[in-house]
Parts: sequence; structure tokens; C-alpha cells
Amino acid sequence: MMNEPTKWDGGLTCPFCSADVSNTSGRTHHVKNKHPERLDEYRAMLAIMAPSKVEKTKEEIRAQQSKTGKSNVRRSKGHERQVAHYLTDWSGQEFRRRRVEGRDVTVIERESTADVIPVKGNIHCSIEAKCGEVATFAALMDNPKGTKFTEWWHQATYDVSLVSKILARQFYPMMFFRPYPNQNWVAIDYNLFRDGILKPRQEVFHESMVWFPHFLFDAYEYLGEISFNVVRTKKKENFRYVPLQLPAVVMCRWKDFAANVDPQSFFLNPISQQSYEGTLEVGDGVQLVRERSNLESGPSGNT
Repeated sequence: MMNEPTKWDGGLTCPFCSADVSNTSGRTHHVKNKHPERLDEYRAMLAIMAPSKVEKTKEEIRAQQSKTGKSNVRRSKGHERQVAHYLTDWSGQEFRRRRVEGRDVTVIERESTADVIPVKGNIHCSIEAKCGEVATFAALMDNPKGTKFTEWWHQATYDVSLVSKILARQFYPMMFFRPYPNQNWVAIDYNLFRDGILKPRQEVFHESMVWFPHFLFDAYEYLGEISFNVVRTKKKENFRYVPLQLPAVVMCRWKDFAANVDPQSFFLNPISQQSYEGTLEVGDGVQLVRERSNLESGPSGNT
């Protein structure tokens, strides 16, 4: 008498008596001992099931990768909007996300290379916004040439070199990042402080180049050139590694930067700001008290 065709999903059960087994080896052992006459049938079933299960796994992997990729894009855009909001509240001037991707000349001339740009006016910095996981500060000390933070800082420095060349003026890298969940820090070129470009909100009575709580990582200045890939592709054969001398970096919490740096010094030529008073949200639950003011505009002198 011929055995009836068996429906089986390839799981950890016997295809002939539905007995539970702990693993695939145990399943094969069970069939050999309990259903030896159907061993060839069992092997044929495995041969049929294996390709479909592999294919299903590939589809599942692709679906998960697509889902993860879309989630990362949404998170990155959300973080860029948050950074634009912080800068707008702090400076009194509107900032926005860069709308056009790419690094060709026409894009840079119109939109810079930064993730976040001012709607009006020119600033000293090219602003990057990173919301991915970053290694601890101890990891930066252990491997300053290879850590994720250094890769990000290399990208910010490379983008600055492009926009400085095309727009024919000096830009400085500035990067928002999160060493801790839901806490925004900023990394900024030490030369902005060393050259006296950024100014304090209020008079400072000490001689430190940076007049508020911060970390200064100046090892980049003596480590020499550091190389990372600058082409945004997953195909390693298309990678292009560019050696760069990275600038020393000041790292601080955004709320400390916003509370202590005069936003007018952030702009090349300070432009008129809307009169305001009351409190100002600068992020991470911190508020500043702002007094009503009328600030002069740039070269025209209009108020």
C-alpha cells in the first residue's frame, strides 16, 4: 500500500507522525528509527524544502534591510529637523534641512554640502547632523584614527574642503552628534575659538580659548593625515580614500554651546534679528532668558 502524500512545513517535527524533535539531526535520527521505510521519501522532502526555505530567508533579509534602511532615513531626517529647530531658536534666524543631495558644483553653490543650512545669511560653519551610534570617548582615545567619530569628523572636514574651494571662502566643520541617547552634543573646529571668530554672550574674566565646559581633542593635529572613504556607496570597488589633516575638535553639550556663544558671531555678517523677550528653548530641556533687543544688520546698517 502506497503512503499518502505528506504535508510538512519543514519544522522541527516528524513529517510522518508529527512527533516533536529538538533539532534537525534529531529529526533525521527519529525518521531512521521510527520510519525506516520512508527514509528516501524524507530525503526527497528535504531536497525540495531546502531551496524554498533559503529563498524565503533571502526575501526576509531583504525586507528587513529595507525596513531598517527606511527607519534610519526617517530618524536622520528627524534629527536634522531638530538641529535646524535648535539653531533657529538660538540664533533668531531660520535654519532648514538641505533639500538636494549630492556634492557636484551646482548643488554646492545652491545648497552647500551641509545637512542643515540657514535660509538667509552666511555662516562660518558647514553643519553635519549625526544620529547614529558613536563609540565612547575612551574608544576615541584608544583608536583615534579608526573610530566612528573620526570617520564622521573626516567626512565633515572633507565636505568643508569642497564648499570652501567652490564658494571661495573659509568654512569650518561643525557636527551635531549623540554620545548618549537623546542628548545632543556638538563638535566644532577649535580654530573658530583659537582665531577669535566665535564670541561669548557675556564678558569673560579668564583667558581660556573656550570659556564654557567642554572637551578639547587636539590629537588630530599631531597624528598626521587620516584617510577614509569619501564616496557614498556600498560597493567597495568604488571606494575612494582621501587623506586629510583633521583639525583639533572642541566637544560640548549643545545646551552649553547655546548658553555661552553669541549667535551673532556665528554669522559672517550679522543680520537683523526679530525683537524678542522671554525664554528661548535651546534643546535638551534647557531655556535661556532673552531680553528685548534691536540688533543692527550687516553692512547696510539697517535696523
